[in-house]
Amino acid sequence: MECPRRLNLPALNSPISLDSSFLRTHGREVTDDALRHIVCSVKFEVLEQANAVRLLGPEMSYHRVDPYLPETLEKFKQGMTLADVLSYTSSTRHFDLSFEDSWTGYFIAKRFRQQIPRDDLVLIHLDDHTDMMPTLLCRSRESLTDPTTDVAFDPTSSSDWEAAIYSGVVSIGNFITPLYYSGRNIHVRHINNSTEHCELAHVSRESCRYELIPERQFAAIAKSSLSRPGSVGTYLGGSSPDWVLDGAPQAWTLIHIDLDYFINDFNGGARGESYTPDPMLRAEARRKMNRFFHSLAKLNPIVDRWLIATSPGFCSACHWEWLLSEIEGKIQEFEEAQVASI
Repeated sequence: MECPRRLNLPALNSPISLDSSFLRTHGREVTDDALRHIVCSVKFEVLEQANAVRLLGPEMSYHRVDPYLPETLEKFKQGMTLADVLSYTSSTRHFDLSFEDSWTGYFIAKRFRQQIPRDDLVLIHLDDHTDMMPTLLCRSRESLTDPTTDVAFDPTSSSDWEAAIYSGVVSIGNFITPLYYSGRNIHVRHINNSTEHCELAHVSRESCRYELIPERQFAAIAKSSLSRPGSVGTYLGGSSPDWVLDGAPQAWTLIHIDLDYFINDFNGGARGESYTPDPMLRAEARRKMNRFFHSLAKLNPIVDRWLIATSPGFCSACHWEWLLSEIEGKIQEFEEAQVASI
């Protein structure tokens, strides 16, 4: 079992300069609102005297929407509280586990370092969300920097991921994006709950700029139906595992599972202290699980590692034990079938 320690980060993250006239022209309320749209689920403080903003790490108030979370944390480890959710990870024979799925990038970075050849990566991504939004990592050509420390960010370094997760520059909504800056072609096959499927998209790196922070450009990606010079991989998403996995490249393969793909009770919003899950949620989760593993068996990839996130504030903690047990059983069946076929 592994729990990443809290890094010895600077007591205060470095401030990020704002446009010299924005705050003066628009006022504090408009500035705060504009910053919220930029940083999304990251806490921040505006330094009016310095005309700057300081990031304060992930904003995790959505953990409080689940009335079942505190008692479930006690089952994982006695004395564990909501304050420990961000830092939790563990590893078993079958998979790496975290509560927050931003740690998926941390785990993938560890696998990068064990894959000496610069092979393409196929990331099979079971998730109710795409997780490919713009980051708060700064981009200079093809290199990345954490603006809260002004230290270079290497997508293949697990320690860089750890620092970026705590600072908030990489979060649950964008942790896949930095992988496209890793120097390898990344092929994401996203199995989701959308009513529509998309066509194969070619992914390229893109800078995201904001009027409020004109001196910085942030690392993002763009999708196109046409292959462009400098393409760094592909993306294909949809609700049918057969359709999404059909024709996936035969390459180094990792599988990431966010439990909110199977059950998304809250999607970050409260449903009251008396919330009781509908029993049909588990029946539907089992159906999706069976369908996915049936499709995976047809593709029959050699899976290097399974990476699972429980997704607090989205998938209720009351489902975690059952879902993890079911998934572990399915992984074992899949691996045993592969061995038997050799």
